[in-house]
Amino acid sequence: MKEAFDNKKYLREQQDRFEKVLKDDSERPKFVEFGGKPFSDHHAERVLPGYDPEAKAEILKEMVKLGEVVMVVNALDMLVPTDGRTLKQRIRGDSQLFYDKETLRMIADAHRRHIPIHKAVMAVTPREMTDENRRIVDSFRKDLERMDVRLYTHYKVEGYPNESILDREAPFAESEVSRAPGSSLIAVSPGGGSGKFGMLLAEMYDSLLKGEVPKYVKFETFPIYQLDARHPLNQAFAAATADLQNEVVTLRSGSDIRTSYDKDIDNFLLLKKLFEVFGQSRHADTMHDAVDMGVNQIVKGIVDMEKVIAACRDEVCRRIMRYEKEVAIGIEKPESLTRAKEILGEFDEMYRIGPKSEAPGSV
Repeated sequence: MKEAFDNKKYLREQQDRFEKVLKDDSERPKFVEFGGKPFSDHHAERVLPGYDPEAKAEILKEMVKLGEVVMVVNALDMLVPTDGRTLKQRIRGDSQLFYDKETLRMIADAHRRHIPIHKAVMAVTPREMTDENRRIVDSFRKDLERMDVRLYTHYKVEGYPNESILDREAPFAESEVSRAPGSSLIAVSPGGGSGKFGMLLAEMYDSLLKGEVPKYVKFETFPIYQLDARHPLNQAFAAATADLQNEVVTLRSGSDIRTSYDKDIDNFLLLKKLFEVFGQSRHADTMHDAVDMGVNQIVKGIVDMEKVIAACRDEVCRRIMRYEKEVAIGIEKPESLTRAKEILGEFDEMYRIGPKSEAPGSV
């Protein structure tokens, strides 16, 4: 059967895009947010038949030439309770591991792939913890140390992601700096909503204090910014991240579609504000919206959109079944299931069984 996605073409396009962006301003330290799962991306494999789930690992192997790779995990995904994120510790859907164990598994996987990760950051860390949570963190730290990985702490910033936090004096003063002086940093994580951008924002703030001008680059497979928010690929992303309450937004329609999501829109405002605070706005003038932060080229690998549409609907249904199970056993909020069902309803209203119709924003 003909595949819906040309993986080799995609990798060529993506590597070329990275090389072009990273060659620009080559003297500036780079801060790369490597979104989604860096290894074994089975969501992308399911919605893009023909996509190699290890494609991002191949890209990351090239990125290690640029700078240090740091693993970022959200403290609220490990601690008990998680302050409303989920009813208990967060579980990775494919591995069925709690996020502290999933983080350890992924670092071990990286080492097997000869991708050096010797630093981890616990992001969004509360300043006060119960004895139980202290034990969880201590155990996590010791497990990391046995793998020759040092754990750094980035504390929760009240008011984040409102850009007004950058008007405060030393907003990240208590957080530990993980970046070696003068180097670049690539942030990966065990899943979405892990706090990578907040960590990188603090690290970029520190670099500006030291007289450096950082360059931020966002690499994330989904949502796809060249496709409308209503496109099945972006709907499938919204269903897959319903637990994080991500909202995909089309910033511009017509011949020049530009799509992002709420968290990246907030991050864009924070990034612009960061340069403004340090009198370096000219270095951010080429970024007009959240799309300009990104380098995603995955749309160029799509060769059969009809197969993609069918695969996306299957993925939305799969997510609904997963949320139903997780809600039943008390590890997921009912709102996540409700949102996924709403997405399926929107999907079926647009892509009715019958004569084929063109997908919004299709390529």
